[in-house]
Amino acid sequence: MRVDYRELEEAYRAWAEEVSCRQGRKEEFRTDAGIPIKELYTPLDTRDLDYLNDLGFPGQPPFTRGIYPDMYRGKLWTIRLFSGFGTPEETNARWKLLYREGETGFSAACDNLTTLALDPDHFPGIEAEVGKEGVPLYSIRGMEALIEGLPIDEMSVALVVTPMAAPAITTCYLNLADRAGIPRSKLQGTTQSDVVTSSLAIMPWGAVSPEKMLKLTCDLIEYTICRGEVPRWNPVNFTTYNYREGGIDAVQEIALGLAAAVASLINVLDPEVVIVGGGIARAGAALFAPLARELERFEWRPGGRRVRVVPAALEEFAGAYGAAYHARHTA
Repeated sequence: MRVDYRELEEAYRAWAEEVSCRQGRKEEFRTDAGIPIKELYTPLDTRDLDYLNDLGFPGQPPFTRGIYPDMYRGKLWTIRLFSGFGTPEETNARWKLLYREGETGFSAACDNLTTLALDPDHFPGIEAEVGKEGVPLYSIRGMEALIEGLPIDEMSVALVVTPMAAPAITTCYLNLADRAGIPRSKLQGTTQSDVVTSSLAIMPWGAVSPEKMLKLTCDLIEYTICRGEVPRWNPVNFTTYNYREGGIDAVQEIALGLAAAVASLINVLDPEVVIVGGGIARAGAALFAPLARELERFEWRPGGRRVRVVPAALEEFAGAYGAAYHARHTA
């Protein structure tokens, strides 16, 4: 498309003068994030756009056009229904029905006690809470009944729990895969284990120390990814959608998501554990994968320019941080 910018500028000024006498509903329009919205956008707004650096290609920095080169031409998104009710056996029957109907992944809606890592055997008087809002998974037997007969070596499973329950629930799942003779290298899935969502959306602030929850999350990251035990597992999912539903704007959503990822990296970077064997790089990549999926809903900037987040940034940050730490402690 050929654009005569001088001619376009003159035409735009004439148009703006013509419409200036019209009174709009508001003096100024803004997005939910507070970004001003002009009356009209033209090629003038993208005249200084550097195509490769500002837009680029899918699967390459700055990843504004998708995190994979072929996106959904290569593979559709995972189709999964967040589901769980009654007993583990009943939820298992439901999952098998969903699988027959075309579901390509499973997502466990756990009851409140499981989510908060509370064993009803240890808390008299809370029997009525068993099975509320999801499936109860208080032991490896419950998990065994939940996944019985399902192709967990072929499909991913999302375990939606808080950091308090994440290590135990994930361990049950891994042990059952071991019993079934499924190599851990084939397991795909996600443990939510999001400290921010747990602290602000699931329980009263301060009920459990965020620092302690972060420690549990980082223990899971270290074991599954840094040590290479379950390389295709996402040990944490930064559910920034939940942050946004709490009333923040798009910019704050992005900031909180990245802050949570960086905090996790900083706390997991024990050089004795992860520097050897590229564990730092694996941790950075694993943390970004679920974060990128959450942040795919970015608000578009005026003129079609999107907020830029570079997936490699977390991995690069992890590498730089770990290298500096290693140098400082081996000098």
